[in-house]
Amino acid sequence: QKILDIYSEFHKDALANPSDHKFLIYRTTALGLGNQFETLVSTFVFAMLTERVLLVDAATIHHLLQPPSGISWHWQTIFDLIGEDTIQKSAKLVNLQWQNPKEFPSLLCANLDEEYPEQFLFVFSDQYYLPALRHSPVYK
Repeated sequence: QKILDIYSEFHKDALANPSDHKFLIYRTTALGLGNQFETLVSTFVFAMLTERVLLVDAATIHHLLQPPSGISWHWQTIFDLIGEDTIQKSAKLVNLQWQNPKEFPSLLCANLDEEYPEQFLFVFSDQYYLPALRHSPVYK
């Protein structure tokens, strides 16, 4: 419970001062609910390892899962605060779908802060990639 409390405070502060923080926006694919939860968990860990705020762009998840009390995790929140032009200037899409294996070596070997310095990462995934993060020597 303590980790979620710390994260909740971090999340609230980031939304109050968005220019001082980095964000990871999770975009799901048309997967089954179980796969969406697995990728959401992987992406939450990715966000925590890189000290990013997790936001979600997935209608299914919003209807079934509520964020911790007092925070909003819908990506539209940051879009409304900062604006599309600012986001596009410092954004990158990280495609972690099984058909696109080129991003996975970064998860296994790289310092993700150095690999992805952009303020906004849009992670598009249909994979449970937490084991790749867990086995990275950078984060052991």
